[in-house]
Amino acid sequence: MDVSLQVNISLNPFSFSGSLLSLSQVGLAGSEVHLVSHCRDGGAPLLTLLPDISDPVSILTVKSTSSLLQWQGGDKAVAEATFQDERCIRFSGSVPLAFQAAGGDFMYQRPTFQTGWQTVEYSLEPIKNHIFILLKGKLNDEHLSNLTLQVEADGTDPNWGLLFCEIENDANAVGSGVFWENSTIDAQSTEVLTKATENDAEFNKFTNQLCPWSASNHSAAERLASFVEWSCTVRAGGRFTRDVVIMSKNWMNRQWSWDNCFNALALEPYSMDFALDQIQIPFDYQSPEGRLPDYVQWGATEWAYTKPPIQGWALGRLLKRQPNMNKTRLLQLYQHTAKFTDFWMQRRRTDHSALPWYAHGGDSGWDNSSEFDEESMIVSADCAAYLIIQADILAQVSLKLGLSNEENEKWIHLKQYLTTAVLGELWNGQSFAVKNAFTGETRPTTSLLRLVPLVAAAHLPPDVVAKMAQDLDKHLTEWGLATEELDSPVYQSDGYWRGPIWAPPTLLIESGLREANYTGVADTISDRFIELCEKSGFAENYDAKTGAGQSDPSYTWSASVFLVLSRERAERRVLQR
Repeated sequence: MDVSLQVNISLNPFSFSGSLLSLSQVGLAGSEVHLVSHCRDGGAPLLTLLPDISDPVSILTVKSTSSLLQWQGGDKAVAEATFQDERCIRFSGSVPLAFQAAGGDFMYQRPTFQTGWQTVEYSLEPIKNHIFILLKGKLNDEHLSNLTLQVEADGTDPNWGLLFCEIENDANAVGSGVFWENSTIDAQSTEVLTKATENDAEFNKFTNQLCPWSASNHSAAERLASFVEWSCTVRAGGRFTRDVVIMSKNWMNRQWSWDNCFNALALEPYSMDFALDQIQIPFDYQSPEGRLPDYVQWGATEWAYTKPPIQGWALGRLLKRQPNMNKTRLLQLYQHTAKFTDFWMQRRRTDHSALPWYAHGGDSGWDNSSEFDEESMIVSADCAAYLIIQADILAQVSLKLGLSNEENEKWIHLKQYLTTAVLGELWNGQSFAVKNAFTGETRPTTSLLRLVPLVAAAHLPPDVVAKMAQDLDKHLTEWGLATEELDSPVYQSDGYWRGPIWAPPTLLIESGLREANYTGVADTISDRFIELCEKSGFAENYDAKTGAGQSDPSYTWSASVFLVLSRERAERRVLQR
C-alpha cells in the first residue's frame, strides 16, 4: 500500500497536477519558501512566504509530502499548505505567516460584498492577477501594504485559514470568472489535512496508472518520477493548447519540441491521448514551411531554433505499444510529421551536402556540444539518422492509413536516399564526421553526438553499427553514457553537453542497440541509467563520473526516460520467466 511520498522541495517543487502554481525552496535556506506562478518565464517567484519566528518557536523547518507542505517547530506543525484545486492553494496555521511581494507588484484590500469574505487582490504584470481569501483569523493591519500581507489568529481561534487563488482571465477556461465570490465557500469543510488526504489519493491513482508493472508496490524512485510528471502537468491555457507536461516547475517551465517526445513515451500507460497531446502541442504552432517552434511556454512561443526530427521515432514506439491507435489522431500526426520532414529536406540543405544542416547546437538539442566548436552550421549524422527512421515510420503509417502508393513510395525512396547519403558523405570508415555546411569540409568529433546514429542501427550496415557500438566504450562510465569522450581535452564534468550524462541520448542509443539485437550493451546502458536515477533523482543531467545531479534538479525528461526503461525492463523480465 502506497504511503505519502516525502518530497524535498529544495529539489522538487511542491505542486499539483494541472496547476500553474508551486511552492519551492530551490536556492533558499531555513523556513523561507517561494510561491511561484509558471505564467512567469523561468519560474520567477511571485511571493516569499515568511513565518513569524518572533513566536516562541524559534527554529522552523519545512517538510513536504506529495500533498502537504508544513512549517514545523520541533515535532509540531505551525503552518501548512495544500492545493484546494488546480487554481487555489489553501493555507492554515497557528503562527503568523507573511507573504512578501517583489517590487513592481502590488496588493490591495477589497471591500467585502455579499459573501462577506475579506479579500486582498495581488496584481502583477504581464500575467494574471491572484487573490487572497481570508477564511478565519485576521489580516494584521501593521503588515498589510502594497507589498506585504500577514495573516494570523484573531484570538477567538488559535488557528487562521487562507486561500490563495488565481483570477482566471481565460474566458474559455472551466471555472473562469470571480469563482471565489461564491457563497458555497466553507471555511471548515475542506481543512488542509482533509484536502491533503484527498490529493494523496489522486496522486496514488496516477502513479498506479503510470507504473502498472509494479502494481501498488512502487519503488521510491518510481513514486518520485511519478510525482515529477504529475506535479509538472499544467492545464491548457495561455499558449498551451492542451494539457501539458512542462520540463520543470523550477526554471525550465516550458515544453521544448523534442523533450515532449520523451514525456509522451512515459505517459502512454496512463493515457495514450494525453501522450499524443504532448507530441501535438508544438505541431499546433507549425509554420507554413513545416518548421516547429523551439519551445512553447504559457506566455510565448519561441522560434530562435527548431529541434531535431525525432517525432517519427517516438510515434513508431507508441504504435508498437498500441497498434490500433485512433486513425483520426494518427492521420493528424502523420501529416504534421511529414510536413516537418519536408522542412528539413527542402529548407535545410546546402549545395555541399545531400543532407540537412543544423543552424546551431540549439537545433540539435545539444546546445554547446563540441561538435559545434569550429562552426555552428554543420551537417551532422544524427539528424540524418532521425530522418531515416522518420521516413521508415511515415511509409508504414501511410500503408496503415490506406494512403496512395505515391505517398508510400516517397518515404521509401527518402529512406534509401538518406541512408546512402549519410554513409557516403559522413562515414570515414571509422566514425561519422561533421561537415561544414558552407564549405563542405569534414572533420572528426569526440562528442557522443557522432554515435547517436545508433538510434537507426537496424537500418545501417552491420560493420558500421559494430564500430559505433565499440566506440561507446570511450563514453561509458559506471553511471552511463558521457556526452563527450572521457579522455577528451574538452571534457567537463559540469559542462552541459560536453561531458554529463543526459536522458535523451541514453534512450535513443539504447533503443537502437536493442532493435539491432545488441541486447547486452543495451541492458548495460539501461541498468546504469536506472541506477543513476535511483541514486540521484531526476536532474536535467548528471556528472558522468560521480553520478551527481546537475543543472535543473527536477526535470521531466529524466523521469520519463527512467520510467520507460524501468517499464521495458520489467516487461522483458516477465517474458524471460
